[in-house]
Amino acid sequence: MFNRTSTTILKQTFLGILLFSLSSLSLGAPLQLNGLTTYEKLRKEYFIAGLYLEQTEKDAEKILAANQSQRMEMRVTDDRLSPRTFAKIWNESIVINNSPEDLETYNKDMVTFVTMLQGKLVTGDQVVINYIPGKSTIASVNGAKIAEFSAGFYPLLLRTWIGPRPSTSDFKRDLLSAGKVDSQLASRYETIVPLDSRKKIVAVWASGGEESDTDNSAQIAAAKAQAEAEAAAAK
Repeated sequence: MFNRTSTTILKQTFLGILLFSLSSLSLGAPLQLNGLTTYEKLRKEYFIAGLYLEQTEKDAEKILAANQSQRMEMRVTDDRLSPRTFAKIWNESIVINNSPEDLETYNKDMVTFVTMLQGKLVTGDQVVINYIPGKSTIASVNGAKIAEFSAGFYPLLLRTWIGPRPSTSDFKRDLLSAGKVDSQLASRYETIVPLDSRKKIVAVWASGGEESDTDNSAQIAAAKAQAEAEAAAAK
C-alpha cells in the first residue's frame, strides 16, 4: 500500500516526466513547448500542433525573426490523412501567408515539402520540422528524416501557423501562449505516438520506397501539380 508521502512523490515524478518530455531536445538544443493547439477544418480535427522554442515568447514577429533553434510538430489525430490532403493544407497556407518573392525563391522547396509523403498519415503519426539556424530545415516523420531544405525555407512554414492568416485566430493565439498550455490538451498530446509498424513503413519512405497503397502515386502527382500551379499563380 502507498502512503500519502509515496503518492505525492509518484505524482511529482509523473509531472516531472511530463514536463521534461514537453520541453524536449532538438538536435542538441533544449527547446521548450511554447504552445499547443488543434488544427480543424469543417469541424473535423486533423492534428494537434506544437511549437517549440529555446525561450517561450508571445510575440509572433520576435519568433519569426529569432535566429534560434525551433521546432514545429504535428501529431495526427485523424484516422487517415492522405498525401493530397496534407499537400492541400500546407500549400494553401504557405501561399496566403508569404510574399510572392519568397514563394518564387523557395518554389522548389515548397513543392518538395508538400509532396514529401509517400503514403497516408494515420492517428499517432508525428511530423516534425526542425529549424537549425543558418544551416537547414529538416522534416521527419515518426523519427525518420524524410527531407531537408534550406534554413531560409523555415519561416515560410512557420508563418502558416503564426503569420497574418493562420487557419483560425485561436490556432495562432494558442501557439503564442508562451508555455501556458491547456493541461488536458497537453496530456492528450503526450499519448499520441506512432506504432512500431508505422515507424517501419515510414523508414521505407525515407529509404526511397513507397507504401503499398494503390492510389498513392496518383495522389502525390496531383498534389505536386497543384502545388506548382498555385506557386506559379502567386508570382
